[in-house]
Amino acid sequence: MGVTQHYKHLMEDNINSQLNSEKHYLTIVMVQVGVAIFFSCLAYWAASPPTLFLSVGCGLVVSLSLFKASKSLSLGIISLSTFLTLGFLYVTMVSADAVALIWCVTIFPALVLITNPQKNVYIGIALILLSAIGGYMQLDSQWLNLQAGIHGVQFSLILMIVFCLSLIIAHLKFNHQLNIKKLQAVQFKANTIDDVTGLQTRNSIEKLLFKKFTQTPNEKTTTSAIVLDIDNFRSINERYGHKIGNDLLCSVSKLLGTTLADEYIFGRWDGNAFIIILPHDNDEVSLLIAETLRQKINGNQFNIQEHSLSIACSVGIASSKKSHDLNDFLSQIENNLYQAKSLGGNQSIFS
Repeated sequence: MGVTQHYKHLMEDNINSQLNSEKHYLTIVMVQVGVAIFFSCLAYWAASPPTLFLSVGCGLVVSLSLFKASKSLSLGIISLSTFLTLGFLYVTMVSADAVALIWCVTIFPALVLITNPQKNVYIGIALILLSAIGGYMQLDSQWLNLQAGIHGVQFSLILMIVFCLSLIIAHLKFNHQLNIKKLQAVQFKANTIDDVTGLQTRNSIEKLLFKKFTQTPNEKTTTSAIVLDIDNFRSINERYGHKIGNDLLCSVSKLLGTTLADEYIFGRWDGNAFIIILPHDNDEVSLLIAETLRQKINGNQFNIQEHSLSIACSVGIASSKKSHDLNDFLSQIENNLYQAKSLGGNQSIFS
């Protein structure tokens, strides 16, 4: 019951996690630090003051420090984007140094990869427009010539080309990661949700029971379990077909869902068997619940397509307080179920 909701949340979380990976953030920060150091050396070699790149490098270190101190990835991404954007605006509007303009081109891939893909286009367009406005603001009488205009157009074209390439790479990367997460979610669903009834699978239930049996003494709580097996289910499949059999399983699962309270966990245990995990280990209450379910199923008419089916079931019950470990617990349930079957079925056994 609760696994379906968990599956939906898992899909959403996996899709959102593409944008918020700590490893992804740290990689971009380190690359940009390396780029800032490289351009500082390049500026020094070109006899230009490396103040801008040293400032950007310090800003990146501050961004990394904020992330480490707050453990907030959002704060790290915001600060990183802010420092890179401020550096870009400073270059395009204040200092049109050739080396600095080349550095501006390297900002686009970082901003595209670190921000939400849905906002990348708007960010890129805004930065390109601001660079154009900054270039216009820096024009003077000496710049108003054909050569200066050509250089300005070339720079704008380079920015747009790099931006478009960055968008394509980011889009391909995002789709690749999204496909991986979708496959992981599908695999998770296949391992935890039964494709016929929509209930938890045996694998999922066993993992849950394993956690209960491996809790620390202070956390450990005892529990009981009921395995309910439909009698003569093979004859139903042989007489009416597997489609009717599957529909019958779905009807039984719905009946269990409407009968059991929310705190009860149940799933499909085997071909025609269901398991219910009880949040207590009271023997009398466990037997009462088992008998209530058995009698309700036994007295119900299941209308499957044009057929009206009456069925019975055998029930095995066990308590964890009488078991040494999980294997012993499951063995007790199976043995009690087999005993109920061997005695003619349509009864509950709790030993």
